[in-house]
This record gives sequence, C-alpha cells and structure tokens, in this order.
Amino acid sequence: MDYSNATFIQYYREGLLCFKGTGTLEMPMWSLSDVTREVCGYTCHRATATYLGREWVVWYTEQVPLGVGPWLLWGAPGLIVKAVDAEQFVGFELMWAEEIQDDSRGIFMLGSYNDKKSVRKYFDYGIKEMERMHTKVESNPELHEQFEGIISSSAVDQNSNPVIIDTSYYPLIPDAYWSDK
Repeated sequence: MDYSNATFIQYYREGLLCFKGTGTLEMPMWSLSDVTREVCGYTCHRATATYLGREWVVWYTEQVPLGVGPWLLWGAPGLIVKAVDAEQFVGFELMWAEEIQDDSRGIFMLGSYNDKKSVRKYFDYGIKEMERMHTKVESNPELHEQFEGIISSSAVDQNSNPVIIDTSYYPLIPDAYWSDK
C-alpha cells in the first residue's frame, strides 16, 4: 500500500501463475464506537464500515497511533489488530508487531514476483480484472489443478468411494462489488 499516492498492489501466486493487480486506495468510512475490549494485549475500540463489498467490524488500538491494518483495511484512528466481516467468511488478527527499519520485505516480495527465470506465467491487471481472474481460477478445481501442474486428481474414502470436496471460494472482494464498477 502506498498511502502517499493512494494506490495499492495485490499479488496472488497460484502454482505456475502469478497475478498482480493495481488499484486506487480508498479510505473506509469508519463508524467509531465507545465499545472497548482487549485484543492481543492492546486496549481496542470497535469500528464498523462497508468497504470493498463487505461489512467490516474492526478493533483498533490508539496505543499504536498508525492508521493501518491487515489487507486493505486502514484509516482507523490506530492500528487495526482484529477485523472480521459481518458474514464471518473473512477474518484477520494480529499475531505480532515490530517496527520495520527498512523496506527489504517489500523489495523481496517484488523480486519474488518478478522472477522471470521461472516457468511461471505473469499477468498484470487492474484490480478488478485481477480479482475476477483469481476468483475464476480458485472457483474451478480442474482449472486450478492445471495451473498447479496436476494432470488429474481425485479423493476417495477408506472404501475407495469417491469423496466430493467442497471447493467453495469466497474472494476477499465479493464478485457483486465489481458489477457496478
């Protein structure tokens, strides 16, 4: 996330495919609450917002006065240490925090994505197209296996009966969000 330019880059790597999507960063319109509780050792306040197609409940701490959080959640009056969408499909919780002295992690991630020596295929999209492509791959087991390099696979139980595996995929940004974008 580049807050100064209000942009972000989202990466996914699915087997032999690497997706990169760029988008414009929009600040969630947080509704702040007086409700507090301890989360991860911090005194936190509750806030809610509709953001990127989901209703979010977050817990932020003013003890760390940075308006950042997991994924694309940001703009609360402190560090977001926990976030859950209203349907409880998606959740994030802080495991640890440390001050980063340099940007080597970001450079490593970009270097890993741009490793053109590999047999991977690289696709750069706008965020809408990238999310749609990623959802298409994740929602289709056969297509996903092809990109993983798997010729065919199946699951059976102890009696050799076929097992149907739930391959439901819930994208972070729901497909419906993109319908009017």
